[in-house]
Amino acid sequence: MNKKILSIKSLSKTFIYNSFGQPVLPVLKDINIDFAENQIIGLLGKNGAGKTTFIKSCIDLLEYKGDILFYGKSLKSIKQKEKVKLFSAVLEGSRNIYWKLTVIENIQYFASLRGISFSKIKDLVGYLLKDLFLYEKRNTLVENLSSGMKQKVALVCAFAMDTPIVFLDEPTLGLDLESKNHVVEFLKNSDFRIGKLIIITSHDLDLINKIASNIILLKGGKLIDNKIEEINEFSYTVGLSNNSDLDLDLISSLRLKKLYGNDRFTTYGMNGNCPSLSNMISALETNSIEIVSIENSKFNLENIYL
Repeated sequence: MNKKILSIKSLSKTFIYNSFGQPVLPVLKDINIDFAENQIIGLLGKNGAGKTTFIKSCIDLLEYKGDILFYGKSLKSIKQKEKVKLFSAVLEGSRNIYWKLTVIENIQYFASLRGISFSKIKDLVGYLLKDLFLYEKRNTLVENLSSGMKQKVALVCAFAMDTPIVFLDEPTLGLDLESKNHVVEFLKNSDFRIGKLIIITSHDLDLINKIASNIILLKGGKLIDNKIEEINEFSYTVGLSNNSDLDLDLISSLRLKKLYGNDRFTTYGMNGNCPSLSNMISALETNSIEIVSIENSKFNLENIYL
């Protein structure tokens, strides 16, 4: 059984309060979830859903209500010199590395901040640089690298610390196709991630679909947890006439979702409780809803999560 690494207990975060001290803009609302080792978690959500806030809370960059436990111990009670051994992170929208240092100098610098001897991680660093096609650039100033290479250097700096938990906030944002493929293959196949928990936020559903062992969705400040293996990989798109009077409870029970700007709906299988095609047709006909067309649709994470 995989060991529980990270536990989130009643996590809430509000940025704006009214004159009475009451929250008016809650970003995270009473989130509870446990994470185990040997997982890559895909954290999805629209802009402003709270993905970065969730990560910044977990790495102690924001104050929050509730509790965050690492190996059963509250983050609030862990001393700083111990925290740096627990997690590392690459944050979207932040300059995670120093451009006036070389690739190796960046790694050495961040290792020294954590009290890590470079000699202890030298072999791991070499492995990471080669796996991300950066070894030949190891003595190059970061400012002279492409944006894709800069991002990969940030990833190496995070993973070189060999922490049990790694948070990656939009790690492929702005990467060209080749660099993105390097990152995907690196995360999918590297042995170094055994025993680790990697939590990735991304709008790149293709990336998440390729590498995540589990997916969670932040929506309305709440966390929705669905295991990938519990999602049946089928869906249908149905064209319905006179759909303006569709009963909302019926739509919900059939897991129908309207496709924007037309009269077609998509449905999908999840957690084994999606109605069969025959039951869906029967239910629609019973409610005098005319079916204009039915077609198979390719399984799409966007249908389910966004």
